[in-house]
Amino acid sequence: MTLDTQRPIGVSDALEVLRPGSKWYCHQNEVEGLVWLSEDIERPSNEEISNKIQELKSQYEATEYQRQRAPEYPDIKDQLDAIWKGGDAYEEMLARVMEVKAKYPKPE
Repeated sequence: MTLDTQRPIGVSDALEVLRPGSKWYCHQNEVEGLVWLSEDIERPSNEEISNKIQELKSQYEATEYQRQRAPEYPDIKDQLDAIWKGGDAYEEMLARVMEVKAKYPKPE
């Protein structure tokens, strides 16, 4: 699942994971405003939804370094070209990639 970075993680994200294909609507993306429409799919509890929201937020925050690195990495075509050429081209490209990784380290 790819989360939309333009809005806060909420009920819709949790339900997409917990009950894919379910039908519902929600007022202001709040658990308390959830109206369940899927008669053939069991509605998750408010606690289950809230827990999933927190889990998704934690996962999103834990991968922030990936979103920071992505625009600064050299183009993949250039990386592949450097690997193919080898030698100095490879060493220079490796140094550029490692520089980005050092700038945005992966959390422990």
